[in-house]
Amino acid sequence: MIRKHTYLTVITCLVYIFSNAQDTWNWGEKPKEAKGNYMYLKTLVDAEKYKEASTPCNWLLVNAPNLDLALYQLAGTVYQNRIREEDDKDKKHLLTDSLLHIYDTRIKLYGNEAYVLNLKGLIAWPHYYKDKAKRDEMYTMYKKAYELNKKETAEPNLLFYFAAATRQLDVKKMTESDILDLYNLLVEDLDSRGSKSADAYKEKLDQELNAHITVDCDFVQNNYGGKFTSTPTIELAHKIQSLLEKNKCISNNLYITATNYLIEKEGPTYKNLKTLGNIYQNQGKTDEAYDNYTKSLELAEDDVTKGELYMKLASIDIQKGKKSSARSNIYKAIEKDPSLSAEGHKTIGDLYMTSANDCTKGDALTDRLIYIAAYNEYKKAGNTSKMAAAKAQFPSMEDIFVHNQKVGDSMGTGCWVSETVLLDKRD
Repeated sequence: MIRKHTYLTVITCLVYIFSNAQDTWNWGEKPKEAKGNYMYLKTLVDAEKYKEASTPCNWLLVNAPNLDLALYQLAGTVYQNRIREEDDKDKKHLLTDSLLHIYDTRIKLYGNEAYVLNLKGLIAWPHYYKDKAKRDEMYTMYKKAYELNKKETAEPNLLFYFAAATRQLDVKKMTESDILDLYNLLVEDLDSRGSKSADAYKEKLDQELNAHITVDCDFVQNNYGGKFTSTPTIELAHKIQSLLEKNKCISNNLYITATNYLIEKEGPTYKNLKTLGNIYQNQGKTDEAYDNYTKSLELAEDDVTKGELYMKLASIDIQKGKKSSARSNIYKAIEKDPSLSAEGHKTIGDLYMTSANDCTKGDALTDRLIYIAAYNEYKKAGNTSKMAAAKAQFPSMEDIFVHNQKVGDSMGTGCWVSETVLLDKRD
């Protein structure tokens, strides 16, 4: 506790300040006592003696409530720290009630509502969240705090706002669609902040959402499908796309429609085109898939991505029986991304093996040259089991002799394969 003579010394030192800088302050009906209490309060706060500071603080709030904004700033500091230091739950509760009243009075007298509501929000929800009688008041307060602060809203208050909203859903004062709209708004806000703490609060929002709503494919379709059909917007298309991706239901028509709408309105992106390509290919719509992959390839920014897309084009070529085109795309894929070499050469080898019957001319030697070409591809792939399978189909030594050839001779496979191979025999 500060001694009396120290207190008097402080008063003497500060008299000049109070007689000049604070002439315009409203000291109430007991100005001398008010000035003394204010100086004492300031000294105690500076010394971090918050419990002792409560006495002059409360005296001023009662006897000089219109003193100045500085009183409410000090009072906020006193009560914030009293709450932090207090272990008794009942006392902590009373102190929190007092602090919330101080914030309300500060707004009434000195404005700056956005800033003060941000402060108030940090303690209001933890204090009142179990009080059903405060349900509407809490939602209204946090809604207003966010509308006034927007991107400046304290991150905990975003979570408290959403939690207050879900309680409104529980009593049917909000709809699931309302809650989802708010969730998307707050997640977008947190995304724009890009901090580690923002990511943590996004996880907490997810937990709160999942505790109250089952957001699945049917939910998105039922709540947004009709709305998007009647009044499509870019914002709604992004929302639909995000929710359906999260729930792994991108193959439905609503996702395709929303994605095509975004391509039309915002221009094509690598991601959207590639995703549509995947969907169409899975649906057997090879022409649409090929078109989207080709366009996506034009927007791809790195060789690894381009290699992947060339392999996808090759896979459609194979589906459509366009083996030469498939091989060409595979070579391009390997050129862009050498790590695709094993997969690519193995696939070309498979193409050669499955072309043997199509390329047959009824000649025991030349019809088997294609297997040597396949073997060469499997060797590049490092696939020994496939190499063995191909070699088992090589010409026999008898076939080579009858055709007046020898092992090691160069021969052309003909057909679409059109490879030159070194003649070899099977074991």
